[in-house]
Amino acid sequence: MNRWFNRRRVAQSLVLTISSFLFIWILIKYVHYVSDWQAALQAEERDDWAEARQRLEACRFLWEYTAAWQGAYARALRCVGELTRARQHLLQAERLGYDERQVALEKALLRYAEGDRSVEAQLWTWYHQGGAQEAALIAAVLAPRLLSQFRLPEAGPVTARWVELRPASATAWKYRAQVLERLHPNSPETVAAWREWSRRAPADPLPRLGLARLLIQRREQLDEAATLLQQLLQDHPADEEARLLLAECHLLQGQADAALSLLDALIHDNTQQGRAYWLRGRWYLQVGDLPQAISDLRRAVERDPSTPDNWYCLFQALQQSGAPAEEVRQAEEKWRRCDHDLRRAGQLAKRIGEQPWDPELRRQLGELFLRNGQHTQGLRWLQSALEVQADHHATHQTLAEYYEQQGRPELAAPHRRYLDSTVNRPSSTNR
Repeated sequence: MNRWFNRRRVAQSLVLTISSFLFIWILIKYVHYVSDWQAALQAEERDDWAEARQRLEACRFLWEYTAAWQGAYARALRCVGELTRARQHLLQAERLGYDERQVALEKALLRYAEGDRSVEAQLWTWYHQGGAQEAALIAAVLAPRLLSQFRLPEAGPVTARWVELRPASATAWKYRAQVLERLHPNSPETVAAWREWSRRAPADPLPRLGLARLLIQRREQLDEAATLLQQLLQDHPADEEARLLLAECHLLQGQADAALSLLDALIHDNTQQGRAYWLRGRWYLQVGDLPQAISDLRRAVERDPSTPDNWYCLFQALQQSGAPAEEVRQAEEKWRRCDHDLRRAGQLAKRIGEQPWDPELRRQLGELFLRNGQHTQGLRWLQSALEVQADHHATHQTLAEYYEQQGRPELAAPHRRYLDSTVNRPSSTNR
């Protein structure tokens, strides 16, 4: 009898122990799930959608069959670019009773992300009339599109409000800094925005490079710029842009030996950066070593023939060295033409900001870049003209001629087909 009673007590103790462990395990898992859910919401406030997605997946077991989780997960998927899956989870959230306005907003944001511009007017209405959460979500999709389309007068207020609503968001500060640099180059506000972006994204080299570049352009806080670049080179020792900026910074600080050491190493590594040759050539020009200056400056214009500074310094060096008058004249002529084109590009960029829906302005700017050898920039502007107006005749003509000159008939063909199809079509006023 006692033996049976003892066995029963042991069994009861074992069941109690197992139950206690299960209860504690479930409690710990619940706490973790709740913690992950809260962390996901906090990641949203920083626009850290990769982190939000990861946290939501971690607490999926507990919250998956709730409308709130499905809606949040759909939002995170949309923001990391998984639009098909985002739509699937948004539909599930809708079936589970997710807020109708949130569903409508997310559907519109998905359509906008897929390239449907017809929803933009509705997004602007929600942006102005909705709450802070809606405005932040809409700003996050409007700002990149406005910047890419060079709609700077609209992008400025949007990014200003975005950083006001999401001050901890590195992404918001990124677009604020980039928009301000185009609206107000080298202004204190622009520097402050780049500095805040750098602070919010310490692992990203781009904001540190941008901040250092602005400080160097403003000729101020050069010690800070040098420190930023030196820290960056500790993590990325082969970064050409950082090495080049640091060399320029050292020249401004009067540390010629350190600057020349960096420039010599870059040139030894066969850099294609024309600015490396220009910086070294300009220094040789300043100290009176004209043969070396001319050698470097010739290589600078070979690599970057569209920069007026390269041609101007070469013109000065040739003039001071007593080079043939025709050679000096050609260098001066190219300097003046590049300078004129650069000024014209600035005027066109300003007009595009004021008239973002005029494809002809974009075509002219693209053509200007192509003429100066900046093919990537030129093609980007020409493509943006077709995004604004897909049937812009002059842009198709420019692209067809460019690709034919480059020996790329397969890329010229679609534009030629369009032009041939419009031969007998009445011309519209904007062609």
